[in-house]
Amino acid sequence: MYFGTIPTLEDEYHCDELRLWALGSKLVAKEFKDFVMRKIYELYSFAGGDPVHFSVKEAEWCWNNTAPESCLRKLFLDLLPQHWIYLEYFGDGKEDWSEFFARHPDLSHTLLLAVAGACADRKGKPEVMPVTGYLESSKVEK
Repeated sequence: MYFGTIPTLEDEYHCDELRLWALGSKLVAKEFKDFVMRKIYELYSFAGGDPVHFSVKEAEWCWNNTAPESCLRKLFLDLLPQHWIYLEYFGDGKEDWSEFFARHPDLSHTLLLAVAGACADRKGKPEVMPVTGYLESSKVEK
């Protein structure tokens, strides 16, 4: 945090940034959270080209370790439908994803509505805000 870099936490999946964002949240470090959010957005969104797939472990971690109103949860909920439409998750650990959605039926319902909405209007692109929409510094404090 002090040197403006993100350390590698040596894990089998790309959860480092997600955990660092949560650390910044616990420390109430808005600038650090924004720095990490930019990295998360670049890693998982289509804005930077080919995004990294959300793994079941990453989805589970994100869902279990973020508050419903957090910027990271909002980004996760906005990106997951795009990942499902464009990145062909159906053959990718289908059983693990089925178990995940069985544990989180509310998330399953949200994903289904977003995917159905994107297919219904034939645009095929659930809405994802620019990165600034997920930054703490862009929020007006009351």
